Amino acid sequence: MNQLLKSLNSVQREAVLRTAGPLVIFAGAGSGKTRIITTRIAWLIEQGVYPWQILAVTFTNKASREMKERLCQLSPDSRSVHIGTFHSACARWLREFAEYLGFSKDFTIYDEKDAQSALRRVMEQLRVDQGAAVSEYRYAISKAKVRGWLPADLKREVAVQPDRYPPMAGDVYHAYQEYLAQCHAMDFNDLLLNMVLLLRRNHEVKERLRKRYRYIMIDEYQDTNPAQFALISELVSEDQNLCVVGDDDQSIYSWRGADPGNILTFRQQYPTAHEIRLEQNYRCSNTIIQAAASLIRNNRTRVDKQLWTENPSGELISEDEYYDGELEAAMIAENIRKEQKLYPFAQTAVFYRTNAQSRLFEENLRRQNIPYRIYGALRFYDRAEIRDILAWIRLMVNPGDDLAFQRAIVTPPRGIGATTLVLIKDQALKEGSSLLDSLRMLAAQPELPRVTKKLQAFLGDFDKLRQDCLGASPDDVIGLILTGTGYHKWQQKKDPEQAKDRLANIHELSVAISSYYEAFPETSLAEWLRDLALAGSEEESDGGVSLMTLHSAKGLEFDRVYIAGVEDKLLPHVNSMEDSKALEEERRLLYVGMTRAKQKLSLSYARRRRIFNQWVAHRPSRFLREIPSSLIRSASPSAPVISASSGRQTTAFATGAYVSHPTFGKGKIEALENGDRYMKALVCFSEFGKRMVPVHHLKGISSL
Repeated sequence: MNQLLKSLNSVQREAVLRTAGPLVIFAGAGSGKTRIITTRIAWLIEQGVYPWQILAVTFTNKASREMKERLCQLSPDSRSVHIGTFHSACARWLREFAEYLGFSKDFTIYDEKDAQSALRRVMEQLRVDQGAAVSEYRYAISKAKVRGWLPADLKREVAVQPDRYPPMAGDVYHAYQEYLAQCHAMDFNDLLLNMVLLLRRNHEVKERLRKRYRYIMIDEYQDTNPAQFALISELVSEDQNLCVVGDDDQSIYSWRGADPGNILTFRQQYPTAHEIRLEQNYRCSNTIIQAAASLIRNNRTRVDKQLWTENPSGELISEDEYYDGELEAAMIAENIRKEQKLYPFAQTAVFYRTNAQSRLFEENLRRQNIPYRIYGALRFYDRAEIRDILAWIRLMVNPGDDLAFQRAIVTPPRGIGATTLVLIKDQALKEGSSLLDSLRMLAAQPELPRVTKKLQAFLGDFDKLRQDCLGASPDDVIGLILTGTGYHKWQQKKDPEQAKDRLANIHELSVAISSYYEAFPETSLAEWLRDLALAGSEEESDGGVSLMTLHSAKGLEFDRVYIAGVEDKLLPHVNSMEDSKALEEERRLLYVGMTRAKQKLSLSYARRRRIFNQWVAHRPSRFLREIPSSLIRSASPSAPVISASSGRQTTAFATGAYVSHPTFGKGKIEALENGDRYMKALVCFSEFGKRMVPVHHLKGISSL
């Protein structure tokens, strides 16, 4: 047998050997998708196809690099194969054919900041209401480009659905494109859109590229958006040597414009297409594969695949119920510590649905001295919105904090620009005062009327807000800041797409303050800030536990995985529960998370958790009922607590008893209550305040 084909199973070999005509490969999770693509390219080269006649397109630079590295190991002659992302490929072609679009070959590619600056200038020229945020228009135009819309298309949409778009969005889009052309510049989305337009309008360019690339392969085809779909359709030659690889069960990016229908309807677009299904999983234990397969079969809009593996059954999946979200995070951290020898930190991951959930895990891992890293996002306290609000809190506590002042005065913007800030700094240097005191001095000077008016407005708002904050409970301060500064409204206008997540993170910060205040009722904001600074002084570790959202987990794998917050209104998310299409995507999201686990998987939920600083009770996720009970090991008390009269109780606790807990340390029982499955105790812990915990997690001690 040919050396290239030796390590492949029969279905994989078929996918490699079928090189002529259209081919769709449904590659189940862990079925060796990248191996198929790289081996297929190497096989084509071995059969006499010139490397430069092959185009392989993927979605990320990381995936592109990995593909190149693997291909070089298989075929030393593969260096001239064109492997890249959609955007890098389009940028390369547009450099080559720029003149056909009226651009210079040295056109500039604007990043997000450049694009926003250009759009702001266009809006000023059009005298668009400055009350409208630039980001609203940027978002509308970006979405239009992803859909393949031109300005006229967006104008029609605005006319039909004016409530969904900012005023004059179509006109702004038109003027923005004219401005970019004048500057010989394109933004990121233009790379795809302009290439599609070029191929549609210029037959010569289309034919040159079609003759150049005799074989085209597309990775992660289920994630293609309308513009990418159109690009591929234009590039494919009459021979239709197009191979697309993907998994509709792992389509989780509809919010980016991805349409799984592109792979589901591939054979409708290419009637002669052959279909291959890669169903053998090489990654996960048999138990995990059976559970994931049972879950995803509940989706109606999918190609049926029978995922299977020859791997051992492994451990049952743990389904863990916790009293609240705080105990969930604490006990997961405790389990990670206990299992360290079996599952090293670097091979352990915790997944969750929303970024805001990361805070509790970060704090509990730090308490356990467990190294960690946030994958695909910033640490909770490093996020811009959190640093914004912390700057305001610091300024409320200490008006002399110049670093906090410099951030707070421009978030949200108040028309106090760089020139005025220089005046404030110069005055502070001259007088040896804080920046806030310097601002007070400048606000009292009549010779700068325009500046004075803005500074006086800021001072009026600041002084009132500080008075309100100092007179309020610490856990009410963030709400006062959001209202008093207008930060809430500013975020919603600044970036409508990200506003919900950012405001959820801010509310999670409020939860952190509330939890601290409950533990230490006599505390102050200054003490909370002090402890926060001390706790946050540790660096992330590359060799630590990986924390990430389920969206970030795609493409990764770990020996040990915890998926937390598997509850209705979290997973599935509250915004998806009334939409059958969105609900199926939430199920796919859980499926992706489950199939990242190679050996051991835990699914957990809490009976209550704080959402927007309010205690709410969630039901266990409906998805849990779709996993066969034979594959689940539900948590049960390690030492069942039975009434003292039965004589079977190993340790009896009563109100007032002193106890210790593996995570929260020492404390005193204040109340006992019967739960659904075991007894619980309300304990006032010396360091963590009051917590409701299962009695079987406690040990008796003589005193605090």
